[in-house]
Amino acid sequence: MYHYRPFDFRYIYYKHKPDIMERNRYSSIVFQFFRRNIAIVSARLNTSQKYDSVIITKFISDYKLGERSRGSYIFPLYDYTEIKSNIDKNILVNNIKPKFNFNQDFIISIKQKYPNKNITAPSIFDYIYAILSSPTYREKFLSELKIDFPRIPFPDKFDTLKSISTLGRELRNLHLMETKLKSNATFNITGTNYIESINYKDNKIFINKEQYFDKCF
Repeated sequence: MYHYRPFDFRYIYYKHKPDIMERNRYSSIVFQFFRRNIAIVSARLNTSQKYDSVIITKFISDYKLGERSRGSYIFPLYDYTEIKSNIDKNILVNNIKPKFNFNQDFIISIKQKYPNKNITAPSIFDYIYAILSSPTYREKFLSELKIDFPRIPFPDKFDTLKSISTLGRELRNLHLMETKLKSNATFNITGTNYIESINYKDNKIFINKEQYFDKCF
């Protein structure tokens, strides 16, 4: 599966040996998704009038997934580098667990900031995704987000971090389409079902000139 654009998933035949795909990027990032993984996709520069250069994925993704004008950077939760190294050396990897993709100095600083608290790498990951998705954060730091990687502030109170992390986990599951929501939306107009452009009008979400989802809100 290939994550082409937000909520646009396509099939891809990927095989790096023999190489059938030009510039396959296996050695740098693609191997990170040959086992279960999730990643925040973002950008270093943002040319839009508002910050929208962030999405989450669990698949190999397109260079333009997170930022359509400049290209995207991938920040996976798990790091399979050690496993890949052993595979390349024909060493069995069944008992090797992936490492969390956080710098050790960062982990130490988090533990010092929240001593004696049960804080996990996935909960930090979810907190970061929630912050990057926050309208308040995006508006407040818009000028900084236009010129560099996002900087993540951490609250003084652990309970605040925990509650935001919970929201991030819920948002992650929604964006990965792993949570089913109750909806009264209908899609009864016959047509090509081809998504040409997304437009919102009169409580309807149009996917082309004729077809739309009704009762969406």
